Amino acid sequence: MILLFLPFLFLPTLISSLDLPTNDLHTFSVESTEPTNISLGRVSAQFFLSISPCGAVHWKLFKVTKDGVGEPQLVAGEEGESKMSFYSSKLDGENLLLLLSSPLNTSVDVVHSSSQSSLDEIYPPLPSDTRAFVSFETSNSSSVDALVHWKISPHIKSFPDKSRYRFCVLLSTEPLTSSLSCHLSSQISEDIRCHDTTNQMEVVDLKPGRSYFATVFIRDSRHATISSYDSLQMIVPGEKPETTIPLLSEGTIHHLEIPGPRGHSLSYQFQSTGQTAKRALLTVFACSGYVRVSVWRGKKLLKKSEPFTSFRRFSIINGNGRLRIEIINDENRPNNVKVWIGRGNGDSPYAALPDDTSVRVVRRGCDWADIQWFRSSDANDEYCVYARKERSDLIEQIIGKVENDCSNGVFPHSSLVGCYTHKGAPSDGTIGILQTTVTGLPVDATSRFDVLVRPSNRSNAQSLPYRTLWVRTAPAC
Repeated sequence: MILLFLPFLFLPTLISSLDLPTNDLHTFSVESTEPTNISLGRVSAQFFLSISPCGAVHWKLFKVTKDGVGEPQLVAGEEGESKMSFYSSKLDGENLLLLLSSPLNTSVDVVHSSSQSSLDEIYPPLPSDTRAFVSFETSNSSSVDALVHWKISPHIKSFPDKSRYRFCVLLSTEPLTSSLSCHLSSQISEDIRCHDTTNQMEVVDLKPGRSYFATVFIRDSRHATISSYDSLQMIVPGEKPETTIPLLSEGTIHHLEIPGPRGHSLSYQFQSTGQTAKRALLTVFACSGYVRVSVWRGKKLLKKSEPFTSFRRFSIINGNGRLRIEIINDENRPNNVKVWIGRGNGDSPYAALPDDTSVRVVRRGCDWADIQWFRSSDANDEYCVYARKERSDLIEQIIGKVENDCSNGVFPHSSLVGCYTHKGAPSDGTIGILQTTVTGLPVDATSRFDVLVRPSNRSNAQSLPYRTLWVRTAPAC
């Protein structure tokens, strides 16, 4: 019980010392920092309450004593973003207090009354069946017309002033997220079509295969209030026309930027011909974050990856026909990628990294370190080693910032130690291990080492990184 009434310990005095009049529409501002209290006064046996928020609002209705003595008793409550109603026949003579709270600053329309007919004078009355219906008529191959129709309440049918109520249809391609109880904004007014009291409206030039959302609502010109029907999703019949998808050129490195946030994607087509039809090799280098890749032939999914960063290659067997390559951003920011597709018979601009891409320190001194790594499978590959003294914000650099891995051999603040090649097959004792000594390192400090490998016999050669290694030198020589 203490938790239930705890908000009253911190609330300011009521908005007004007077009770809120019945049968009138009142708009209140609700601040996120503190709830709003509204005295409804002493009510009759039939109690109707209508709350229309312009955003998420939580309301609670309490029974209180006139002199404020004793604990309030909770009668009802609800949380929502759309119009909410409450009715009771057991509150005759009770003094009521309404509490409104919201996580954001917003406004709320409040009406309380002793009869439903009085509420209908403020909000346009809806029929008992609040559904909307649709029928389609194809006008030509590129568009479809629709007839949206609905039922009208008997009160509006018999109302003498036909100009008081207007029926409107709000058409959108996404579900309506804001409440129509709010004042209609200019941002959506161009998608609203209105007329007088008839129960149907024609919507023209809809695109075949598309999905639309239609919301029918009634506007009362006297009180500027709105009552809405249930939203209707319309799937327009017909085939959705194919959109033009850019074509990936075989053997070319494509530098792309996927827009944010997470879920945005880029789609590209690749037409395999000749030898490529037997086997295609796709490489994707995610430079600055995580991406996902899907490869389709028509409606058949050939490849699908988990989220990955840095480099990934995909071998496509029987890649004949037209392929669609979809790259999906898995970050909440724009993401840079490099894409290449080709035959995969030695024409790839990337080296074939070993399974283990770690770089290890073998020995170290006060100003030097021996490091080693596994070589790739191609004897023509070249390895370049970069080193730099690590900054004091090492942890922030590792987990807090994303560096551009597509620098292709350019490391800010790093110095080139040297580049190496290893001709011939690995000897039995080395299992393809390369080793070098790096000298001139700062004493008793942490240094960062980056090893890059690239084919030395290809004109479009690109570098791939091994795992970064950090080494701390000895404190004294």
